[in-house]
Amino acid sequence: MQEPAAFAETVAKLEYGAGRRLSGPYRAVCLQAFEQNERGFRACVEAALQRAKQNPVGLLVKMVRDGDWNVPEPPPAPAINETTRCTHENCRGLERCQYE
Repeated sequence: MQEPAAFAETVAKLEYGAGRRLSGPYRAVCLQAFEQNERGFRACVEAALQRAKQNPVGLLVKMVRDGDWNVPEPPPAPAINETTRCTHENCRGLERCQYE
């Protein structure tokens, strides 16, 4: 099975920063996490690069095993009805009027 390009790019950034390769069963575990929650996995990669003192690859594997990648997606932004926006010049189109 070929890895998605986005996964390979994310892991390459980690490998370059760590000076080590992510390979074998650990790479497969990370790929599963990436496929289930790309945003959460990318956040783990960034955190591993920032927090690790010696081995960002090892820290990433630990974070993935601990389920740190499995963060809920943020809720969608509520739709704003343009007709309910304030028309006062100083409110600048805010949803609620500053003068009420």
